[in-house]
Amino acid sequence: NSILSQKCAMAGMAFLCRSTFSTAQSTMERLSCSEQLYRQGAVFPQQGKPNNDLLVYYPIVDRYAQTGGPLLQHFDGMEKNFEHTDFEDLSQHLQGKGIGFDFFSDRQLQQFESKGKSILSAGNTYQTIVLPAIQLMDASSFSKIMELARQGATIIAYKQMPKGVPGFSNLEARQKAFDALLTGLKFAENGKIQTAAIGKGKLI
Repeated sequence: NSILSQKCAMAGMAFLCRSTFSTAQSTMERLSCSEQLYRQGAVFPQQGKPNNDLLVYYPIVDRYAQTGGPLLQHFDGMEKNFEHTDFEDLSQHLQGKGIGFDFFSDRQLQQFESKGKSILSAGNTYQTIVLPAIQLMDASSFSKIMELARQGATIIAYKQMPKGVPGFSNLEARQKAFDALLTGLKFAENGKIQTAAIGKGKLI
């Protein structure tokens, strides 16, 4: 008990906390310390902040646009929903290189702010947005991407730029607004890389 009590003050650093109860142990004597371990183990990780430089767009709209297959899917990462896609390949490549990143949605994108060349999201700072070979993106989302670039952000479109908008409601008008944003981009080629200067930032 004395050894376990000494470790309570260090809880939450790097461990998996669990309790094992048996008839050979005094449960009540250990319950108080176990409660402290659980509490500190839960609170400690929430006090930190991500240390990632990249924001990777989560292309759920592309997945919604695919026909066939199961009628109901559950999205909580990549798993089977994005097997054999450029999105999966890119994410696994970044992880394999030890490059940390966070996914973001269209709704989260609208909350992003700029600070110099950095992108602020929920108090966290990022340097670059990556569009992982996506096919579809709403005009309002693409407009926000361009706004962040004009204010200094770096945007990387992996393999290709988005080609259109999702859905059929008011499709012609929304596609026209999207195309207008694309038309305004002027790319300069440097080998296999194309770069467009956008205000203080750039799109690669």
